[in-house]
Amino acid sequence: MGLIHIYTGDGKGKTTAACGLICRQLGYGNKVVLIQFLKGGISGESLFLSQTENCTVVRGQEAKKFVFQMDKAEKQQEAETCRALWNEACEAVKHADLVVLDEVFGALSCGLLKPEETLRLTELLPEQCELVLTGRDAPEEWVCRADYVTEMREVKHPMQRGVPARRGIEY
Repeated sequence: MGLIHIYTGDGKGKTTAACGLICRQLGYGNKVVLIQFLKGGISGESLFLSQTENCTVVRGQEAKKFVFQMDKAEKQQEAETCRALWNEACEAVKHADLVVLDEVFGALSCGLLKPEETLRLTELLPEQCELVLTGRDAPEEWVCRADYVTEMREVKHPMQRGVPARRGIEY
């Protein structure tokens, strides 16, 4: 039975938790699709998983700015990218055992995807596919439909001391 998992909150570990589940699925030879919204730059997980049998990684193009820094045209381009990634997700659930939509809630909260469109995916989800969604501020509509909801809460982080994101740890 395909269930819906959410990893949300302001703490570190949402993508990391999703990648742990990906590894578990791949260990059993299952087919996995990881779709990363708002993450076009290099990351250790995308480098590794894209070389792994039974795992497909789909990402947008690297953005040079955060969405809140983008002008109208740049934001429109990012919205088009997110819609294309969303279309990939709708196809992926038809043939994968696990589909991870990393940072999809970021795309929703920035207005790059429409909540009513994304919720339709719950109606398309076949029994064999588990669906994982990550990102801060999971919408209540998604939380209500999910079977698992885990919230990461930041208690302490090196960024508070000015330590920048580190390769292999934060990306």
